[in-house]
Amino acid sequence: MSNYQIGQAIYDLRIQMNISQSELAKGICSQSFISRIEKGEISPSAELLYSLSKKLGVDINYYFKNNLNPRFDYQLSFCKQVRDYVQKADYEPVRELIKIESKNPYFNNEEMKQFIIWHQGICAYHIDGDLYGAILYLKKAFNLLGGNKKKLNGCQLEIAISIANIYNEEKCYKEAIYYYNLAINRLNEIKGFIDNKILIRALYNYSKLLYRMDRDKEAVENSSTAIQLCLELESNYLLGNLLYQNGLSLEKLGEIKSALHKIEDAYSIFRIQNNYPFASHVKRKINNLKTKVTL
Repeated sequence: MSNYQIGQAIYDLRIQMNISQSELAKGICSQSFISRIEKGEISPSAELLYSLSKKLGVDINYYFKNNLNPRFDYQLSFCKQVRDYVQKADYEPVRELIKIESKNPYFNNEEMKQFIIWHQGICAYHIDGDLYGAILYLKKAFNLLGGNKKKLNGCQLEIAISIANIYNEEKCYKEAIYYYNLAINRLNEIKGFIDNKILIRALYNYSKLLYRMDRDKEAVENSSTAIQLCLELESNYLLGNLLYQNGLSLEKLGEIKSALHKIEDAYSIFRIQNNYPFASHVKRKINNLKTKVTL
């Protein structure tokens, strides 16, 4: 159910009861917050929706009565909000959402518990700088549904990538390589049955790690595999980043002309995407490579 539909339902009930937004909000939230909910600008948490429902004299499921699977719809909405914030590297709202929804009875199944614990780990690392606590959360989430390497689900594979990314940031390369390989090998096995962006992201981050370790041939192989997957899917997801990373590795291998072509392709994509700050950075790299080619 959309934010607009929930907001419209609350507005209709409020008008039927002949109460103002301020009267509805009293003891629950601000009047302006009610206004934004009714306009469909924001999605109320389950806790807030429950409080509003009691005041409006309806059960919380009233809002979803025309939806075939309201619980699943609500879970999807929550997960999407969390993922959107993580993608923007905006972790404080993630922590707030998790705090509100962690006691929600809608989220008492193992899959949702896994999702919440996973993002508690991400917040512990990015907000608190707590490496030890973050890894404990992430490994708990990873093992929640069993750690059978041959049966890892999509969420577990994304958690494995999160663990690898943190180890990569902390320069714990041996541990990072273990989790990248675990995820990539399984993702290759189930490539047609899962969002391939997960595999592209894993290959990109793994190629960056290999580049840092001066394992440049492997870095080129992994980034090339991801580039080919983007082309097959007709997707620009991380394509500019992959082309740039591929070019950097080729440069270290001494293949300057090939590196230049890849990085020029990356520049074109960043320009199309209006990513001007990074495009400027890449343009400087192009000029540097052109100097090397003419020497």
